[in-house]
Amino acid sequence: MNTPTEVFQELGLSYEKNQLPIIESSVEPNGGVLNLEKALSDNPECWDTISMGSSQPEKKTIILNSGWPDNTHGYLKHRIVSKLLEDGFRVYYPTLNGLERLTDANRINEALSTLTALASEQNVVEIKKLKSTRDRVDILNASRLNELCSKILSSPDLFFYFINFLTLDEPEELFCGLGYTDMVSPMYQCGIEWAFDKLSYANGDSDWQHKQFKDRLNQQEGGNQLAPQFLPMISSQTTAEERNKHYLEFLVKYYPDLVQKIRSVKIENKSVELVSLLNQTENLISLSLRSCQLTPQDEELRPTSLRYLDLDFWESDLEGRLFEDLLNRSPELEILSVNCCIAYESIPELQLKKLTKLRSLSLPDRTNMSQKQLNDILNAAINLRKLVLPARPLNHKDKEELSSPTLNGLTELVLKRSPIEEVNSLLNATPNLESLTLDWGGVQGQFHSAPFEIIKPLHRLTSISLDYSGFTEEQLTSLFNKVPHLEKLRMSQFFYYWNLQLEAHSFPCLKIIEITDSFFFSCQLENFLKAAPNLNELIISKPHQLLELLTRLDSASLPSLNKVGFPSDSLTFNELNQLIRVAPNLKNISFLTSKRDEELMVLKWFQQSYPHIEIKLAELASTEDQFIGLNFNSQSMPLDGNIGESGETPELPARTLFKARGLCEPEVFDYHLSAVEWDSHRSIFKPIIPREESLVVIPQSLELTNQQLEEVFHQLDTSSELVYGQITFLKPALNQWLQLPALSMSDELYPVRIAG
Repeated sequence: MNTPTEVFQELGLSYEKNQLPIIESSVEPNGGVLNLEKALSDNPECWDTISMGSSQPEKKTIILNSGWPDNTHGYLKHRIVSKLLEDGFRVYYPTLNGLERLTDANRINEALSTLTALASEQNVVEIKKLKSTRDRVDILNASRLNELCSKILSSPDLFFYFINFLTLDEPEELFCGLGYTDMVSPMYQCGIEWAFDKLSYANGDSDWQHKQFKDRLNQQEGGNQLAPQFLPMISSQTTAEERNKHYLEFLVKYYPDLVQKIRSVKIENKSVELVSLLNQTENLISLSLRSCQLTPQDEELRPTSLRYLDLDFWESDLEGRLFEDLLNRSPELEILSVNCCIAYESIPELQLKKLTKLRSLSLPDRTNMSQKQLNDILNAAINLRKLVLPARPLNHKDKEELSSPTLNGLTELVLKRSPIEEVNSLLNATPNLESLTLDWGGVQGQFHSAPFEIIKPLHRLTSISLDYSGFTEEQLTSLFNKVPHLEKLRMSQFFYYWNLQLEAHSFPCLKIIEITDSFFFSCQLENFLKAAPNLNELIISKPHQLLELLTRLDSASLPSLNKVGFPSDSLTFNELNQLIRVAPNLKNISFLTSKRDEELMVLKWFQQSYPHIEIKLAELASTEDQFIGLNFNSQSMPLDGNIGESGETPELPARTLFKARGLCEPEVFDYHLSAVEWDSHRSIFKPIIPREESLVVIPQSLELTNQQLEEVFHQLDTSSELVYGQITFLKPALNQWLQLPALSMSDELYPVRIAG
């Protein structure tokens, strides 16, 4: 396989750069240095040829001067630009405002959408602006891109340099020590990525690199229809499975050292001999084993090059000594995620060397280790910056407290369903924290009412994410009071919060607010707006009576607001008008598109009237993969009670009650409530029920027997608090029919069956 330097030379993407001397002067009073390289580059038009000293190949500057509208080899062209960015090339693309630098492969499509191709007479001008010469710049127009594609498709060395990743249907054909497991993952994917030059991946963010690797595997499934000339059995009609099989056969035959060159491995749903796998792949920097089963073995682990390690084992304990060896023999390890049981009985203490490179430690929900083992890791990871802890990552019998001086350096902390006492302890031990995520979905009982007890203000904390409404108003207030420099606040699955009190201008630094998948009222939004006078971005679920709030606000009262989004709601024409009145500097508005022709016509007029505002219309995302469908009985009954005026959205959202699986006589807390979304296009509430793993425990607010619930429905003057509040049952039963309001505009009641 060619080295990167040889690849660049073969494709004409490099030039010979002369090593020019730097001349120092002893005559100048203070000494002096004449940098010839800078002098010549500042005046390139003055020089025809310069030859002195030795030369070396240097990467050209790239100007991307064409897209691929006909999609001919579009996947390969995208990959060429992406790989050039990955290899450190400087890439620019022309726009109406001049050349723009492209640094992120994820923005290639965005760059193409604004690309304005240079005319040939403009090339010299733009190259001079780059302080370069024509021989040092490669302009990738349509013909040049086609030329590169032709060369790459005809050469195995070039092809497998740019297409350096592969999905594996049977990874055991490449690696020893892999086998069948009876655990079934419905969607699993195995893959590899290779590099034939260690320098090409010596630096960089290993977490970001692993994510890019997984993205490339996913994109290849539907996008790669390439038919390289050296594999005549492949055509554009060849299936992805057949194509990957031919690729692997060719690689194994002509590049027998492929396994030693692999830098990333992703294996799912297999039994794995971990030590054997690591010893085979001596240059491996990224390993992800998901839903795998660990196979015992006696082989000794050799030193590894690992920087990213993700271990997710089902029904398998990770033996403590092996875990210790993994850490001690991986001195370059930066990212560690462990989702399995560490056999703490076999090795209560981890004798670890200093893990100086480890900066991120994640222990997902099923991790089980002793508190002593966790403290050993934290004490060894002296430069740790990110820590993710689940609800109960530790042996519940362990009485040792979490304590480590390395917590002082943490900048990112993620806690899932942790008791408030642990949260307080960690927040008081992390004075340099910059980002905090608290997920209290499923927390019950005493954790709800306990207050935050943060001793000193967290002056460096600028970002907070709160998931699920397991917090009280008092807890939120006490937390917010200790974060004086908050810049970003994200909240999801929050409901009501009537008494959340925020003082005016209490968040002077807050720039971004995201409150999604939630239900709240305009008075609560008004509190946030008053507390954050310098708000730039607002992404929210549409609050009730939004128009009334906007009408009440003074003109230009939100001068800093330039981006507003309603990801799950639509806006009326009046709401849009009022929004622009109170936020005159808006640059971007996004919301759900309407299906009605008259509303679309009004929206078109609105866009023409405000051309400086970018309006993004989104379709409601499909919930097929995220939610379980709800089937209504064909019969319906009229619902007595004043739900809402005809033609208006009902005052309160409905809630659907259903039973968590697996319990014959479930307790009240084993019931879950799921909000029903309002569908403005069909004027009905649409129920959405999350899957079992996404369920959120809701504290009970009302306790009704079946008979009491039925009586409520038959009352003429129905209390909305009773009917539409959070309902629990004193005596829940399996396979019982319950009548809950669907809240359609025809006021009908649909029987809904609870799954047993």
